[in-house]
Amino acid sequence: MTTDRISEANTGFLGSLFAGKPVENRLHEACRLVSTTNVDISTVAPGTVIDGVALVAGQRFLLVGQTTATQNGIYVCQLAAPAKRAEDWSRGAAIPNGSIVVVTGGNTYAGSVWYVYTASTALIPAAVVDIHEPTFTLVAAPSASQAAPPTNIQVFTASGTWTKPTAPPGCKPYQNVEVHLIGGGAGGGSGRKGAAGTARVAGGGGGGGARTVAVLPIAACGATETVTVGAGGAGGAAQSTNSTAGSSGTGGGVSSFGSLARAAGGIGGSGGGNGTGGGLGAGGNGSFTGGNGSSASTTGGAGPAPAAASGGGGGGGAAGGGVSNSEVAAAGGNGSGPTMFNTTGGVGGAVDTSGSSPATTPPANTAIPGGGGGGGGGSVTGNGGNGGNGILGGGGGGGGAATDSVGNSGAGGSGGDGIIIVYTR
Repeated sequence: MTTDRISEANTGFLGSLFAGKPVENRLHEACRLVSTTNVDISTVAPGTVIDGVALVAGQRFLLVGQTTATQNGIYVCQLAAPAKRAEDWSRGAAIPNGSIVVVTGGNTYAGSVWYVYTASTALIPAAVVDIHEPTFTLVAAPSASQAAPPTNIQVFTASGTWTKPTAPPGCKPYQNVEVHLIGGGAGGGSGRKGAAGTARVAGGGGGGGARTVAVLPIAACGATETVTVGAGGAGGAAQSTNSTAGSSGTGGGVSSFGSLARAAGGIGGSGGGNGTGGGLGAGGNGSFTGGNGSSASTTGGAGPAPAAASGGGGGGGAAGGGVSNSEVAAAGGNGSGPTMFNTTGGVGGAVDTSGSSPATTPPANTAIPGGGGGGGGGSVTGNGGNGGNGILGGGGGGGGAATDSVGNSGAGGSGGDGIIIVYTR
């Protein structure tokens, strides 16, 4: 549609722009984008990039640099190629000489104003719009004062819905959506409770959640997107019955942003057995893998620390300490943190002591992965130590310790929940 004529006496902004130009100026409905170079109209479809931004079905766009000048004008992106002329720039719509088109988006021409003039006539008749060669002139370049919009940040520590923001008045439109996702950390396995004279193995550490970073054009995102935050996995339960192997921890949940990006959760650590089990939990897969938990000593020795989470995902939990067949209890291992963020894991428990959660948590509202929990210390005098919990940001839970027939084995630590942060710029 078009607005009323802008008179020569108009002293407003548009009037000042078009001083001395034909008075038959009409302001058309704004276009989202403009191309100053030739575009193959027959191939234009959703996703076609003009001025650095992908078109969406139903959006209007302006062509001013076509090799065949009769193709210049306003078009609408359809559900499938080709694009079609807009109703106000097609046969059946008389186009006044001196028409005005405002462009609202694009990396270069957001906020620009274009003026069309055809020397041959003061009016492009409705029946012959396709044979005239309109020339478009840029009369108002994007203002240098048109600032980039403030970064919109939406933080999700629980599942919810992301809503596409709208740039404030006077700002350029938002262009990109940067999504940081961390999957849930896995739970550690619990230790074995067994009789004297056997090697009682502790539980293995849970794997850390993966971290994914995805940068998406804003046009690729819906008005809303479903956000699923992966929950941390539960640690294996302590054992209270003699000659019972430990239970495995459960895996961490997958974090996802609609169907556009995802980060997997870690895999649960195995429960300790009689000289077997206590296997590591693998870290989740994403742009950056989570750290693996560590496997328990099969002879009932100390819980080894997992390798540092060099992939940049959540840190892995450490295995718990076991009890050897000579009745010697061992300490749990230290959990790991992602080295690229200088994040540390929890401290392993000494004999008869539970492992700890990491002492330092990532700053609030950041997508920094959390560290894994320390393994619990073994015991021959009472209950085995529990594994430390992984922390927010996909840290894996520590493995629970083994014990003899005196007390209960140590439970595996729980994995830390994932987190998703969405930055729109």
